Amino acid sequence: MQAVERPPSMVPTHPPHLPFLPGTSFSDPRKTHHPKTQTLVYCTDSRADNIKAENIALDEEVLQSMNSTAAWRIDTSRPVITHDERRAAKDALRNTYRPTIQPAWLKHDRQVLRFFCFYQEPVVERPDENFRVRNCVLNYHLEDGTVQMNEPKVENSGIPQGPFLKRHRARKPDGTGDLLPGDIKLGMKLELYGKVFRVADCDDFTKWFYQQAGFELGTPVETRTDNFFDNSVIKRSTLGAKKLIPKEVAEQKEYTEVMLGGARKNLRLQQFLDNDRRVLRFYCYWDDLARYGARVYYVLHYFLSDDTVEILEQHPRNSGRDPFPVFLRRQKLTKNPEVKACPGLMENAPKPYRTHDMMVGGEISVYNRRFHLYDCDDFTRQFYKDYLNITQPRDDIPKEVADLPKLDDPPHIGLGSDEDSLATCKHLVPRPLKVDMQKLLTMSDKMLRFEGRVVNGQKEDERRRFIIGMRLSDEAMGVWELRCRNSGHTEGKFAELGRKKNPMAPAGPRPSFYKPEDLFVGATIFVSATPFYLIRADEYTLKYMETHPAQFPLAGVDNVLARLKPVLQQLQADGVRTVTPEELKSKVVEALGEDGALIEHELITLIRHPSALPPDSALEAPDAPLKLNIDALLPPQTQTDAANQ
Repeated sequence: MQAVERPPSMVPTHPPHLPFLPGTSFSDPRKTHHPKTQTLVYCTDSRADNIKAENIALDEEVLQSMNSTAAWRIDTSRPVITHDERRAAKDALRNTYRPTIQPAWLKHDRQVLRFFCFYQEPVVERPDENFRVRNCVLNYHLEDGTVQMNEPKVENSGIPQGPFLKRHRARKPDGTGDLLPGDIKLGMKLELYGKVFRVADCDDFTKWFYQQAGFELGTPVETRTDNFFDNSVIKRSTLGAKKLIPKEVAEQKEYTEVMLGGARKNLRLQQFLDNDRRVLRFYCYWDDLARYGARVYYVLHYFLSDDTVEILEQHPRNSGRDPFPVFLRRQKLTKNPEVKACPGLMENAPKPYRTHDMMVGGEISVYNRRFHLYDCDDFTRQFYKDYLNITQPRDDIPKEVADLPKLDDPPHIGLGSDEDSLATCKHLVPRPLKVDMQKLLTMSDKMLRFEGRVVNGQKEDERRRFIIGMRLSDEAMGVWELRCRNSGHTEGKFAELGRKKNPMAPAGPRPSFYKPEDLFVGATIFVSATPFYLIRADEYTLKYMETHPAQFPLAGVDNVLARLKPVLQQLQADGVRTVTPEELKSKVVEALGEDGALIEHELITLIRHPSALPPDSALEAPDAPLKLNIDALLPPQTQTDAANQ
C-alpha cells in the first residue's frame, strides 16, 4: 500500500523513534525563508484576524481511514492522521453540501441591500448656516437581518465621519419587532434611535431584489444640497464685487480700537437714565412634575433700566427646603440659552425676554423650567396699561390636590371576625369595636323568622325544612333544621348565630354581610355555601316588615300598588273585578316582562291588605281558590281615572 504524502507543513521536526519531549526536536537548518505576515485587518468598523487555514489534500484512502474503527491506530504502514487534520477534512466536506431548502444565512450569503439616505442636522456654532445635510449609506444584510450605516467622508467638512451605526439588528420605531426589508421604502422617513433619515435612492441590486420579492419600493427623491458650499460661493463673489466687511472683521476692528484707548459706544445710557429704579414684579410658580415633586412659588423682578431679570424663591414655613432665597441672580434671561463645549466658538445672537413677553397667565422658560405667571403688583399692572395698553388681570391658580396614598385593607386570615382583624391593622393597641347601644337595647328581643328549603338540586334535600332567623340588634343570622321523617338528618342547629357574608353582593374592599332588608319571601340566600329559598314568614315578621315600609319596600302595600298600577288599571278597563294570584302573576309578566315579575312577598302583601279579598269570600268553600278584589286595591283617584278612560 502506497503511503500518503503529508503536506510540507506536516513534516515532523524530530526523529519518529524519539518521544516528543523538550530537547528531542530540532529546527530545519535548510530553511531560509522566515516570513511573519500581517494578520490584523480592519473591516468596516471592527478588527478581524486574517489567517487563512491550509487546505488538506484528501484521497480515498484518507477518507476511509477517517471513517474506520479504532484499529487504524495500530497500523504503522502509513502516517497517522491527527485529530485536527481529521476535523479539518470533515469541515471541508461539510461545507460542500447544499440543502434543498436553504436557510436565509446560506441563501442570502453576502447579499446586501444598499440605500442612500440623508438627514438634516442643525448647526448652532456658525452664523452663516442654520443646518447641514449629512448623507449616509444604509446597508441591510439579508443573511441575518442586520443593519449597518456609514457616512462617506467629505474633505474639510469639520465633522467626524465614517461608521455611523454598527452592524446589529435594529428595532422598529414602535418597538413591534426587528426592521425588515419591507419596512424600508424610497421617499419615506426612517427613524433609528431618535434620528429621522430620508431614504432617497438605492442601488440596482436592491431594485432587482424588491421586484423579485414583490415589495413596494417607492419613488426616489432628490438629495438636498448643503447650504455651506452655496453660502461660501456667494460670500466670495459678494466680497469681490462690493467690498463688504464681514461681521467678524468689524468686531475685531472695534475690539482693537477699544484696546488702543478709544471710547466705546454706550447704546443703553438713555434707557438707564429714564428707567432707573423702576422694577416690574411678577408672582409665578413652577410645578415640579417629578416624583415627590411639589409646586414652588417665586417672585420675578424685571429691571427696566437694563432688561435684566432676578428670581427669588418664596418658601412657606416648614417647607423642608434650604433657605436659599436667590434662585436666579440678576442677569439677562434669554429664550435660547446655549453652552458651548469649547471656549471661543461663535454663538447665535441671544434673544432676551422683553416686557411684552411677560404676560399674566402665560409661561416663560428659565433654563428648561416652565414658570407660570399668575399675578403682578399694582405698579406693574399700571405700567402695562399706560405704555403697552395691556390689561394684566390676576390669574386664579388651581389649588393643589394632595394625592395621599391609601393602603388597601389586608385580607382576613381566618382568626376572629373581619372587624377585629381590621381593627388590629389600623391601631397598634387593639380597641374594642363600636356598638350601637341604642339599637342593641331597643331591638334585643326582636327577630325575623323565615321558613326555607334547600334548592341545591338534590332530590334527597327537597323535603328538608329550615328556620332562618335574624336578630335585629346586631344583624346576626342563624339556621335551625326542623324534624323531617325519614330524611336522614336530625333536627337542631345548622348554622351558628352570627353575621353571615353575602356572596351575591358587589365586590368591594370589605366583605358584605346580610342585612334585614335582604330577607323576604321569595329570596334566595347562601349560608355555609348552602342555598336556601325562603318560602314563608311568621306573623310577627310580616307585621314588623309592614310597619317599616321604608326599610322593607316589598312589604309596603303602597309601593306594590304603585308598581302594579298599570296592570290593575288594564284589568279594570277590561271589566275584570276579581283575579286569582296565579292569574295576576301571569298578567304582570305579560305587561312588565320577566324582570318585573311579581315576587312572592309582594303577593303576600296584597293578600294581607284589609280590602283585598271580596266581601263574600268568607262564605265560600274552604277549598275555593283565593281571589283579589281589584276595585278595592286601586286608590279612589285611580278608579276615577280608569272610569274616565
